[in-house]
Amino acid sequence: VKGRHMNTRSSSGIRVKSIHAKRLFGMYDHDVVLKDERTTIVFGRNGVGKTVMFKLTHAILSGEMAAMLDLLCYPYSEFKVVLSDGGEVVAVRDDPEGASQAELLVEEREDVAVRNKRKVADQVRLTYSPASGEPVNSFAINEGTFNKLASRLERHLPFHRVAPDRWRDNETGEGMSALEVIARWGEMSDDDDVSKELREWRGLVGNRLPQSLLIQAQRLIRVGHSSARQYIRPEGATIRDTVLAYSADLKNRIDQTLAQYGREAQRLDQTYPQRLLQQASAPAGEGLMEQSVISESLQTMKQQQAEYQALGILGEQPQEMGPNQDALLTTDVYRAAMSVYVRDAQEKLKIVHNLAQRVQLLLKLIGEKFSNKKLKVDPKTHDLVVESTHGHVQQLSVNALSSGEQHQLVLAYDLLFRTQPNTLVLLDEPELSLHVEWQERFLEDLKAVIDVVGFDALLATHSPYIINGHNELTVGLSVRVSPDADR
Repeated sequence: VKGRHMNTRSSSGIRVKSIHAKRLFGMYDHDVVLKDERTTIVFGRNGVGKTVMFKLTHAILSGEMAAMLDLLCYPYSEFKVVLSDGGEVVAVRDDPEGASQAELLVEEREDVAVRNKRKVADQVRLTYSPASGEPVNSFAINEGTFNKLASRLERHLPFHRVAPDRWRDNETGEGMSALEVIARWGEMSDDDDVSKELREWRGLVGNRLPQSLLIQAQRLIRVGHSSARQYIRPEGATIRDTVLAYSADLKNRIDQTLAQYGREAQRLDQTYPQRLLQQASAPAGEGLMEQSVISESLQTMKQQQAEYQALGILGEQPQEMGPNQDALLTTDVYRAAMSVYVRDAQEKLKIVHNLAQRVQLLLKLIGEKFSNKKLKVDPKTHDLVVESTHGHVQQLSVNALSSGEQHQLVLAYDLLFRTQPNTLVLLDEPELSLHVEWQERFLEDLKAVIDVVGFDALLATHSPYIINGHNELTVGLSVRVSPDADR
Protein backbone atom coordinates (compact mmCIF):
# COMPACT_ATOMS: atom_id res chain seq x y z
CA VAL A 1 0.00 0.00 0.00
CA LYS A 2 1.57 3.26 -1.03
CA GLY A 3 1.76 5.66 1.88
CA ARG A 4 0.98 3.19 4.65
CA HIS A 5 3.07 0.27 5.76
CA MET A 6 3.05 -1.91 8.81
CA ASN A 7 4.80 -4.99 10.04
CA THR A 8 2.26 -7.62 11.03
CA ARG A 9 4.37 -9.76 13.31
CA SER A 10 3.42 -10.15 16.92
CA SER A 11 5.52 -8.59 19.64
CA SER A 12 5.53 -8.31 23.40
CA GLY A 13 4.44 -5.30 25.44
CA ILE A 14 7.70 -3.50 24.69
CA ARG A 15 7.31 0.07 23.43
CA VAL A 16 9.61 2.64 21.84
CA LYS A 17 11.09 5.06 24.38
CA SER A 18 13.24 7.34 22.22
CA ILE A 19 14.79 7.78 18.75
CA HIS A 20 18.24 9.26 18.00
CA ALA A 21 19.98 10.27 14.76
CA LYS A 22 23.63 11.27 14.36
CA ARG A 23 24.82 13.29 11.39
CA LEU A 24 21.58 12.92 9.47
CA PHE A 25 22.26 14.32 5.96
CA GLY A 26 25.83 14.58 7.20
CA MET A 27 25.05 17.50 9.51
CA TYR A 28 22.11 17.08 11.97
CA ASP A 29 21.94 15.36 15.35
CA HIS A 30 18.36 14.73 16.53
CA ASP A 31 16.97 13.23 19.75
CA VAL A 32 13.25 12.49 20.16
CA VAL A 33 12.03 11.21 23.52
CA LEU A 34 8.45 9.96 23.33
CA LYS A 35 5.97 11.54 25.75
CA ASP A 36 4.26 9.64 28.56
CA GLU A 37 0.90 10.77 27.15
CA ARG A 38 1.48 8.36 24.21
CA THR A 39 1.36 11.25 21.71
CA THR A 40 4.51 13.07 20.61
CA ILE A 41 4.60 15.87 18.02
CA VAL A 42 7.77 16.54 16.05
CA PHE A 43 8.12 19.89 14.29
CA GLY A 44 10.87 21.64 12.37
CA ARG A 45 11.76 23.29 9.08
CA ASN A 46 11.59 21.42 5.80
CA GLY A 47 14.77 19.49 5.16
CA VAL A 48 15.84 18.80 8.77
CA GLY A 49 14.78 15.16 8.48
CA LYS A 50 11.34 14.59 10.01
CA THR A 51 10.13 12.25 7.28
CA VAL A 52 13.49 10.51 6.98
CA MET A 53 13.59 9.82 10.72
CA PHE A 54 10.14 8.24 10.43
CA LYS A 55 11.27 6.07 7.52
CA LEU A 56 14.45 4.93 9.26
CA THR A 57 12.52 4.10 12.43
CA HIS A 58 10.07 2.02 10.44
CA ALA A 59 12.91 0.36 8.54
CA ILE A 60 14.44 -0.80 11.83
CA LEU A 61 11.19 -1.92 13.45
CA SER A 62 9.39 -3.50 10.51
CA GLY A 63 11.84 -5.91 8.93
CA GLU A 64 10.12 -5.19 5.59
CA MET A 65 12.46 -5.50 2.63
CA ALA A 66 11.31 -2.31 0.88
CA ALA A 67 11.53 -0.33 4.11
CA MET A 68 15.02 -1.63 4.92
CA LEU A 69 16.29 -0.11 1.68
CA ASP A 70 16.02 3.26 3.39
CA LEU A 71 18.78 2.21 5.79
CA LEU A 72 21.12 2.13 2.79
CA CYS A 73 19.79 5.09 0.83
CA TYR A 74 19.65 7.94 3.35
CA PRO A 75 22.80 9.59 4.73
CA TYR A 76 23.49 9.31 8.47
CA SER A 77 26.29 7.95 10.63
CA GLU A 78 24.16 6.26 13.31
CA PHE A 79 20.44 5.79 13.92
CA LYS A 80 19.21 4.35 17.22
CA VAL A 81 15.85 3.26 18.66
CA VAL A 82 15.74 2.83 22.46
CA LEU A 83 13.08 0.49 23.88
CA SER A 84 11.07 0.67 27.08
CA ASP A 85 12.76 -2.46 28.47
CA GLY A 86 16.20 -0.85 28.11
CA GLY A 87 17.11 -2.63 24.90
CA GLU A 88 18.50 -0.76 21.90
CA VAL A 89 18.53 -1.21 18.15
CA VAL A 90 21.28 0.65 16.30
CA ALA A 91 21.96 1.07 12.59
CA VAL A 92 25.52 2.20 11.81
CA ARG A 93 26.37 3.27 8.28
CA ASP A 94 29.78 2.19 7.07
CA ASP A 95 30.10 4.88 4.44
CA PRO A 96 32.67 7.53 5.37
CA GLU A 97 32.59 9.23 1.98
CA GLY A 98 29.00 8.65 0.93
CA ALA A 99 27.47 10.68 3.73
CA SER A 100 29.37 13.80 2.74
CA GLN A 101 28.54 13.32 -0.95
CA ALA A 102 24.81 12.74 -0.42
CA GLU A 103 22.60 15.44 -1.86
CA LEU A 104 20.14 17.16 0.45
CA LEU A 105 16.56 16.54 -0.61
CA VAL A 106 13.26 18.14 0.31
CA GLU A 107 11.75 15.41 2.45
CA GLU A 108 8.06 15.63 1.48
CA ARG A 109 8.27 14.21 -2.07
CA GLU A 110 10.54 11.17 -1.89
CA ASP A 111 9.91 8.17 -4.12
CA VAL A 112 11.88 5.25 -5.45
CA ALA A 113 13.14 7.03 -8.55
CA VAL A 114 14.52 9.96 -6.56
CA ARG A 115 15.88 7.72 -3.84
CA ASN A 116 18.03 5.77 -6.29
CA LYS A 117 19.83 8.96 -7.37
CA ARG A 118 21.42 9.16 -3.96
CA LYS A 119 24.65 7.58 -2.87
CA VAL A 120 24.00 4.09 -1.49
CA ALA A 121 25.89 3.13 1.65
CA ASP A 122 28.59 0.48 1.27
CA GLN A 123 27.13 -1.32 4.25
CA VAL A 124 24.84 -0.82 7.24
CA ARG A 125 25.26 -2.85 10.38
CA LEU A 126 22.16 -3.47 12.48
CA THR A 127 22.74 -4.33 16.13
CA TYR A 128 20.17 -5.32 18.74
CA SER A 129 21.40 -5.08 22.34
CA PRO A 130 18.88 -6.53 24.83
CA ALA A 131 18.77 -5.09 28.34
CA SER A 132 18.73 -8.55 29.87
CA GLY A 133 22.40 -9.20 29.25
CA GLU A 134 21.68 -11.77 26.55
CA PRO A 135 24.09 -11.99 23.61
CA VAL A 136 24.08 -9.02 21.25
CA ASN A 137 22.65 -9.68 17.77
CA SER A 138 24.42 -7.98 14.87
CA PHE A 139 23.72 -8.20 11.13
CA ALA A 140 25.17 -6.51 8.06
CA ILE A 141 23.22 -5.50 4.95
CA ASN A 142 24.53 -3.96 1.74
CA GLU A 143 23.55 -3.43 -1.88
CA GLY A 144 24.73 -6.92 -2.75
CA THR A 145 22.21 -8.31 -0.30
CA PHE A 146 19.38 -6.79 -2.31
CA ASN A 147 20.94 -7.69 -5.69
CA LYS A 148 20.81 -11.33 -4.66
CA LEU A 149 17.24 -10.97 -3.46
CA ALA A 150 16.19 -9.34 -6.75
CA SER A 151 17.73 -12.27 -8.64
CA ARG A 152 15.82 -14.75 -6.52
CA LEU A 153 12.56 -12.91 -7.12
CA GLU A 154 12.94 -13.73 -10.84
CA ARG A 155 11.58 -17.16 -9.96
CA HIS A 156 8.22 -15.63 -9.06
CA LEU A 157 7.83 -12.63 -11.37
CA PRO A 158 8.15 -11.98 -15.13
CA PHE A 159 11.27 -9.84 -15.22
CA HIS A 160 14.90 -10.74 -15.87
CA ARG A 161 18.37 -9.34 -15.37
CA VAL A 162 19.81 -7.52 -18.39
CA ALA A 163 22.92 -6.07 -16.68
CA PRO A 164 24.76 -6.53 -13.36
CA ASP A 165 22.32 -4.12 -11.67
CA ARG A 166 19.52 -3.84 -14.20
CA TRP A 167 16.27 -5.76 -14.60
CA ARG A 168 13.54 -5.46 -17.23
CA ASP A 169 9.82 -6.15 -16.82
CA ASN A 170 8.97 -8.62 -19.62
CA GLU A 171 5.44 -7.23 -20.03
CA THR A 172 6.01 -3.49 -19.89
CA GLY A 173 9.65 -3.23 -20.97
CA GLU A 174 10.34 -1.04 -17.92
CA GLY A 175 13.93 -1.04 -16.70
CA MET A 176 14.63 -1.26 -12.97
CA SER A 177 17.57 -1.33 -10.60
CA ALA A 178 17.78 -3.98 -7.88
CA LEU A 179 16.63 -1.44 -5.32
CA GLU A 180 13.57 -0.58 -7.42
CA VAL A 181 12.76 -4.29 -7.76
CA ILE A 182 12.88 -4.75 -3.99
CA ALA A 183 10.95 -1.54 -3.30
CA ARG A 184 8.15 -2.77 -5.56
CA TRP A 185 8.08 -6.51 -4.95
CA GLY A 186 10.30 -7.19 -1.95
CA GLU A 187 7.45 -8.30 0.30
CA MET A 188 6.71 -11.18 -2.08
CA SER A 189 9.97 -12.81 -1.06
CA ASP A 190 10.01 -16.10 0.83
CA ASP A 191 12.39 -16.77 3.69
CA ASP A 192 14.35 -18.92 1.24
CA ASP A 193 14.86 -15.85 -0.97
CA VAL A 194 16.54 -13.61 1.60
CA SER A 195 20.00 -14.00 3.04
CA LYS A 196 20.59 -15.90 6.26
CA GLU A 197 21.36 -12.65 8.11
CA LEU A 198 18.20 -10.90 6.91
CA ARG A 199 16.18 -14.00 7.76
CA GLU A 200 17.57 -13.95 11.29
CA TRP A 201 16.88 -10.20 11.62
CA ARG A 202 13.28 -10.61 10.52
CA GLY A 203 12.85 -13.31 13.16
CA LEU A 204 14.31 -10.98 15.76
CA VAL A 205 11.90 -8.24 14.73
CA GLY A 206 8.98 -10.57 15.25
CA ASN A 207 9.96 -11.54 18.77
CA ARG A 208 11.70 -8.58 20.38
CA LEU A 209 10.61 -5.28 18.81
CA PRO A 210 7.36 -3.29 18.82
CA GLN A 211 5.26 -3.18 15.69
CA SER A 212 5.34 -0.06 13.54
CA LEU A 213 2.84 1.64 11.24
CA LEU A 214 4.11 4.28 8.82
CA ILE A 215 1.45 6.60 7.37
CA GLN A 216 3.06 8.88 4.83
CA ALA A 217 1.84 12.12 3.31
CA GLN A 218 0.47 10.32 0.22
CA ARG A 219 -2.46 8.36 1.65
CA LEU A 220 -5.26 8.16 -0.87
CA ILE A 221 -3.74 6.05 -3.65
CA ARG A 222 -3.27 2.33 -3.17
CA VAL A 223 -0.98 0.17 -5.29
CA GLY A 224 -2.86 -3.08 -5.62
CA HIS A 225 -2.58 -6.41 -7.43
CA SER A 226 -3.82 -6.93 -10.96
CA SER A 227 -5.37 -10.26 -11.84
CA ALA A 228 -4.72 -9.44 -15.51
CA ARG A 229 -0.98 -9.93 -15.06
CA GLN A 230 -0.29 -13.65 -14.91
CA TYR A 231 2.41 -13.77 -12.27
CA ILE A 232 2.99 -16.99 -10.34
CA ARG A 233 1.91 -14.95 -7.33
CA PRO A 234 -0.36 -12.17 -8.61
CA GLU A 235 1.30 -8.77 -8.49
CA GLY A 236 1.04 -5.62 -10.48
CA ALA A 237 0.78 -1.90 -10.33
CA THR A 238 -2.91 -1.20 -10.68
CA ILE A 239 -4.15 1.89 -8.87
CA ARG A 240 -7.34 1.92 -6.87
CA ASP A 241 -8.80 4.17 -4.27
CA THR A 242 -7.71 3.45 -0.74
CA VAL A 243 -11.18 4.13 0.63
CA LEU A 244 -12.59 1.35 -1.56
CA ALA A 245 -9.83 -0.99 -0.48
CA TYR A 246 -10.59 -0.21 3.16
CA SER A 247 -14.31 -0.71 2.61
CA ALA A 248 -13.50 -4.17 1.26
CA ASP A 249 -11.18 -4.79 4.19
CA LEU A 250 -13.87 -3.90 6.72
CA LYS A 251 -16.37 -6.15 4.94
CA ASN A 252 -13.87 -8.99 5.21
CA ARG A 253 -13.29 -8.31 8.91
CA ILE A 254 -17.02 -8.30 9.64
CA ASP A 255 -17.62 -11.45 7.61
CA GLN A 256 -14.77 -13.26 9.37
CA THR A 257 -15.99 -12.12 12.78
CA LEU A 258 -19.54 -13.29 12.07
CA ALA A 259 -18.23 -16.62 10.81
CA GLN A 260 -16.33 -17.04 14.07
CA TYR A 261 -19.46 -15.97 15.96
CA GLY A 262 -21.47 -18.61 14.11
CA ARG A 263 -18.96 -21.37 14.80
CA GLU A 264 -18.89 -20.51 18.49
CA ALA A 265 -22.69 -20.39 18.62
CA GLN A 266 -22.88 -23.81 16.98
CA ARG A 267 -20.34 -25.27 19.42
CA LEU A 268 -22.17 -23.88 22.43
CA ASP A 269 -25.57 -25.00 21.15
CA GLN A 270 -24.30 -28.55 20.60
CA THR A 271 -22.92 -28.82 24.12
CA TYR A 272 -25.72 -26.89 25.83
CA PRO A 273 -27.76 -29.95 27.00
CA GLN A 274 -24.70 -31.56 28.60
CA ARG A 275 -23.64 -28.38 30.36
CA LEU A 276 -27.21 -27.73 31.49
CA LEU A 277 -27.38 -31.17 33.10
CA GLN A 278 -24.04 -30.53 34.81
CA GLN A 279 -25.33 -27.22 36.18
CA ALA A 280 -28.66 -28.72 37.30
CA SER A 281 -26.91 -31.57 39.12
CA ALA A 282 -24.34 -29.32 40.83
CA PRO A 283 -24.54 -28.88 44.62
CA ALA A 284 -27.24 -26.46 45.70
CA GLY A 285 -26.47 -22.93 44.58
CA GLU A 286 -23.07 -23.72 43.02
CA GLY A 287 -22.65 -21.91 39.70
CA LEU A 288 -26.14 -20.46 39.75
CA MET A 289 -26.50 -16.77 38.95
CA GLU A 290 -28.67 -14.66 41.20
CA GLN A 291 -32.04 -13.67 39.78
CA SER A 292 -31.06 -9.99 39.71
CA VAL A 293 -27.74 -10.78 37.97
CA ILE A 294 -29.53 -12.76 35.26
CA SER A 295 -32.05 -9.98 34.67
CA GLU A 296 -29.32 -7.30 34.52
CA SER A 297 -27.17 -9.45 32.23
CA LEU A 298 -30.07 -10.06 29.86
CA GLN A 299 -30.80 -6.34 29.70
CA THR A 300 -27.14 -5.52 29.05
CA MET A 301 -26.91 -8.13 26.29
CA LYS A 302 -30.10 -6.82 24.71
CA GLN A 303 -28.59 -3.34 24.59
CA GLN A 304 -25.34 -4.69 23.12
CA GLN A 305 -27.19 -6.64 20.46
CA ALA A 306 -29.21 -3.55 19.55
CA GLU A 307 -26.00 -1.49 19.25
CA TYR A 308 -24.33 -4.09 17.04
CA GLN A 309 -27.44 -4.29 14.86
CA ALA A 310 -27.55 -0.49 14.55
CA LEU A 311 -23.90 -0.57 13.45
CA GLY A 312 -24.83 -2.99 10.65
CA ILE A 313 -22.65 -5.78 12.07
CA LEU A 314 -25.09 -8.17 13.71
CA GLY A 315 -28.45 -9.35 12.43
CA GLU A 316 -31.61 -9.47 14.53
CA GLN A 317 -31.29 -11.88 17.44
CA PRO A 318 -34.12 -14.07 18.82
CA GLN A 319 -35.52 -13.09 22.21
CA GLU A 320 -35.47 -16.09 24.51
CA MET A 321 -37.39 -14.61 27.44
CA GLY A 322 -41.10 -13.86 27.69
CA PRO A 323 -43.03 -11.37 29.82
CA ASN A 324 -43.07 -13.78 32.78
CA GLN A 325 -39.29 -14.08 32.99
CA ASP A 326 -39.01 -12.75 36.57
CA ALA A 327 -41.49 -15.30 37.91
CA LEU A 328 -39.68 -18.14 36.15
CA LEU A 329 -36.32 -17.04 37.57
CA THR A 330 -37.52 -17.87 41.09
CA THR A 331 -37.12 -21.59 40.32
CA ASP A 332 -33.66 -23.21 40.54
CA VAL A 333 -34.22 -25.26 37.39
CA TYR A 334 -34.94 -22.19 35.31
CA ARG A 335 -32.11 -20.27 36.96
CA ALA A 336 -29.78 -23.13 36.01
CA ALA A 337 -30.94 -22.96 32.39
CA MET A 338 -30.61 -19.21 32.23
CA SER A 339 -27.22 -19.20 33.99
CA VAL A 340 -25.81 -21.41 31.23
CA TYR A 341 -27.61 -19.42 28.52
CA VAL A 342 -26.35 -16.05 29.78
CA ARG A 343 -22.73 -17.24 29.97
CA ASP A 344 -23.00 -18.64 26.44
CA ALA A 345 -24.46 -15.41 25.08
CA GLN A 346 -21.72 -13.38 26.75
CA GLU A 347 -19.03 -15.58 25.21
CA LYS A 348 -20.52 -15.09 21.74
CA LEU A 349 -20.82 -11.32 22.13
CA LYS A 350 -17.16 -11.10 23.22
CA ILE A 351 -16.22 -12.18 19.70
CA VAL A 352 -18.03 -9.17 18.21
CA HIS A 353 -17.18 -6.60 20.89
CA ASN A 354 -13.68 -5.54 19.81
CA LEU A 355 -14.67 -5.06 16.17
CA ALA A 356 -17.92 -3.30 17.11
CA GLN A 357 -16.09 -0.91 19.43
CA ARG A 358 -13.78 0.17 16.62
CA VAL A 359 -16.54 0.43 14.02
CA GLN A 360 -18.61 2.52 16.41
CA LEU A 361 -15.74 4.96 17.00
CA LEU A 362 -14.97 5.12 13.27
CA LEU A 363 -18.56 6.06 12.41
CA LYS A 364 -18.69 8.55 15.29
CA LEU A 365 -15.44 10.34 14.45
CA ILE A 366 -16.23 10.58 10.76
CA GLY A 367 -19.93 11.32 11.19
CA GLU A 368 -19.19 14.35 13.36
CA LYS A 369 -17.21 15.92 10.52
CA PHE A 370 -19.46 15.27 7.54
CA SER A 371 -22.06 17.78 6.40
CA ASN A 372 -25.36 16.39 5.05
CA LYS A 373 -23.81 12.94 4.83
CA LYS A 374 -23.63 9.90 7.09
CA LEU A 375 -21.08 7.09 7.04
CA LYS A 376 -22.56 3.69 7.77
CA VAL A 377 -22.08 -0.04 7.31
CA ASP A 378 -24.56 -1.61 4.93
CA PRO A 379 -26.25 -4.29 7.09
CA LYS A 380 -26.73 -6.58 4.08
CA THR A 381 -23.37 -6.35 2.29
CA HIS A 382 -21.20 -5.05 5.19
CA ASP A 383 -19.63 -2.49 2.86
CA LEU A 384 -18.83 1.02 4.03
CA VAL A 385 -21.27 3.39 2.33
CA VAL A 386 -22.22 7.06 2.51
CA GLU A 387 -25.84 8.07 2.91
CA SER A 388 -26.96 11.53 1.86
CA THR A 389 -29.11 13.09 4.57
CA HIS A 390 -30.13 16.21 2.64
CA GLY A 391 -33.39 16.06 0.77
CA HIS A 392 -33.90 12.76 -1.02
CA VAL A 393 -31.97 10.03 0.83
CA GLN A 394 -29.54 8.22 -1.44
CA GLN A 395 -26.64 5.86 -0.90
CA LEU A 396 -23.23 6.74 -2.33
CA SER A 397 -19.93 4.91 -2.65
CA VAL A 398 -17.22 6.03 -0.24
CA ASN A 399 -15.02 7.16 -3.12
CA ALA A 400 -17.62 9.86 -3.84
CA LEU A 401 -16.37 11.69 -0.75
CA SER A 402 -14.26 14.82 -1.09
CA SER A 403 -10.48 14.60 -0.79
CA GLY A 404 -10.55 15.99 2.74
CA GLU A 405 -13.28 13.58 3.81
CA GLN A 406 -11.37 10.65 2.32
CA HIS A 407 -8.23 11.70 4.18
CA GLN A 408 -10.19 11.68 7.42
CA LEU A 409 -11.65 8.25 6.70
CA VAL A 410 -8.31 6.76 5.67
CA LEU A 411 -6.53 8.12 8.74
CA ALA A 412 -9.21 6.94 11.15
CA TYR A 413 -9.32 3.50 9.54
CA ASP A 414 -5.54 3.08 9.64
CA LEU A 415 -5.42 3.96 13.32
CA LEU A 416 -8.43 1.88 14.37
CA PHE A 417 -8.00 -1.24 12.27
CA ARG A 418 -4.35 -1.48 11.29
CA THR A 419 -2.72 -1.16 14.70
CA GLN A 420 -2.18 -3.43 17.66
CA PRO A 421 -1.45 -2.46 21.29
CA ASN A 422 1.96 -0.78 21.70
CA THR A 423 2.38 -0.23 17.96
CA LEU A 424 4.42 2.88 17.15
CA VAL A 425 2.35 4.88 14.65
CA LEU A 426 4.50 7.24 12.58
CA LEU A 427 2.14 9.81 11.08
CA ASP A 428 3.53 12.29 8.58
CA GLU A 429 1.64 15.58 8.11
CA PRO A 430 -1.86 14.64 9.31
CA GLU A 431 -3.02 18.16 8.45
CA LEU A 432 -3.07 17.45 4.69
CA SER A 433 -6.49 18.23 3.18
CA LEU A 434 -8.00 18.84 6.61
CA HIS A 435 -10.15 21.87 7.34
CA VAL A 436 -8.79 24.05 10.15
CA GLU A 437 -11.61 22.94 12.46
CA TRP A 438 -10.69 19.29 11.83
CA GLN A 439 -7.04 20.06 12.51
CA GLU A 440 -7.92 21.70 15.84
CA ARG A 441 -9.71 18.61 17.10
CA PHE A 442 -7.23 16.10 15.64
CA LEU A 443 -5.42 15.42 18.93
CA GLU A 444 -8.72 14.97 20.75
CA ASP A 445 -9.84 12.38 18.20
CA LEU A 446 -6.44 10.72 18.25
CA LYS A 447 -6.63 10.31 22.03
CA ALA A 448 -10.04 8.65 21.71
CA VAL A 449 -8.56 6.11 19.30
CA ILE A 450 -5.48 5.54 21.47
CA ASP A 451 -7.76 4.87 24.45
CA VAL A 452 -9.43 2.07 22.46
CA VAL A 453 -6.39 0.56 20.72
CA GLY A 454 -3.48 1.44 23.01
CA PHE A 455 -0.74 2.51 20.58
CA ASP A 456 1.93 5.25 20.68
CA ALA A 457 1.69 8.07 18.13
CA LEU A 458 4.59 10.08 16.72
CA LEU A 459 3.43 12.96 14.49
CA ALA A 460 5.37 15.26 12.18
CA THR A 461 3.54 18.47 11.40
CA HIS A 462 3.91 22.06 10.24
CA SER A 463 0.46 23.04 11.47
CA PRO A 464 -0.03 25.08 14.67
CA TYR A 465 -3.69 24.04 14.51
CA ILE A 466 -2.73 20.37 14.98
CA ILE A 467 -0.64 21.31 18.03
CA ASN A 468 -3.51 23.55 19.20
CA GLY A 469 -1.79 24.72 22.38
CA HIS A 470 -0.47 21.28 23.43
CA ASN A 471 3.13 22.46 23.55
CA GLU A 472 3.89 19.88 26.26
CA LEU A 473 3.65 17.19 23.57
CA THR A 474 6.11 18.79 21.13
CA VAL A 475 9.74 18.05 20.29
CA GLY A 476 11.56 20.46 17.99
CA LEU A 477 14.20 19.34 15.48
CA SER A 478 16.95 21.93 15.41
CA VAL A 479 18.62 23.27 12.27
CA ARG A 480 21.86 23.64 14.24
CA VAL A 481 24.64 21.82 12.42
CA SER A 482 26.50 19.12 14.36
CA PRO A 483 30.04 20.15 15.44
CA ASP A 484 31.47 17.09 13.65
CA ALA A 485 29.35 17.56 10.52
CA ASP A 486 30.84 16.63 7.17
CA ARG A 487 32.67 19.49 5.55
